[in-house]
Amino acid sequence: MKIWSAACSIGAEPYSIAIIMERHKMTRGKILATDIDDPILDRARAGIFKEPEMKNVSLADKQTFFTNNEGDYHVKDVLKKRVTFKKHDLLLDPYEKNFQAIVCRNVTIYFKNEAKNEVYKKFHEALVPGGIFFTGATEAIYNPTSMGFKKISTFLYEKI
Repeated sequence: MKIWSAACSIGAEPYSIAIIMERHKMTRGKILATDIDDPILDRARAGIFKEPEMKNVSLADKQTFFTNNEGDYHVKDVLKKRVTFKKHDLLLDPYEKNFQAIVCRNVTIYFKNEAKNEVYKKFHEALVPGGIFFTGATEAIYNPTSMGFKKISTFLYEKI
């Protein structure tokens, strides 16, 4: 399983995906997590989250996948080894290929329609046939078939 968390910010999303993979004993899955901002990527790599950032993480997951150091939650190596962080500009840089899933939430809302459509087309090319693309709650592809996607749920698209 090859998953891309595009515009991953502080890393909460790729680490959440890693938790799901660990729970389901998906031993060979890897996650690429990218962002354009170097300081944000450094924070994501460090894997340290404050208590308010952990409000939606269950107590069991906190105990299993994090160490608590005076209110700071540190991601354990079991998750860190699954995630590779890399600088990437969605508008300018080439995209890797052969992803089974791409998660890009709450980023394209800042793009003009032309740029947004270009990014969606590149995501389509980066996915394997049947691959899944997740958008954010404030985003939608208004004509998914024109980009090679089939809408399978709210903010969830499959490459056709």
